[in-house]
Amino acid sequence: MASLKSVPNIPDSVSQDITEPTTATSTEQNIVTKVKSKVEQNTKTKYSTFTAHKYVKKESIYLVDAGEGRYVDVKIDYRFGKANFKTATASGIDDPLSL
Repeated sequence: MASLKSVPNIPDSVSQDITEPTTATSTEQNIVTKVKSKVEQNTKTKYSTFTAHKYVKKESIYLVDAGEGRYVDVKIDYRFGKANFKTATASGIDDPLSL
């Protein structure tokens, strides 16, 4: 899996903030699958090789299509040390994802 920094078309402002992107846990990967389908519905774009990286500094998950060099920033609502994915939002999509 490509690291976020090596994926083309990722803005410097994003990649500079990432110390060490980590592969998503199985729970997060499950969310990725849901987000992927939601994003594809909303943007009419197919993401074939989506992988997830935690964007530690902003407590969000970046979904990276390593093949295409596109990414979606999924903001996660962290409260009391737990992630609330039901209120997640993704860049380029106006409505909450309602996972």
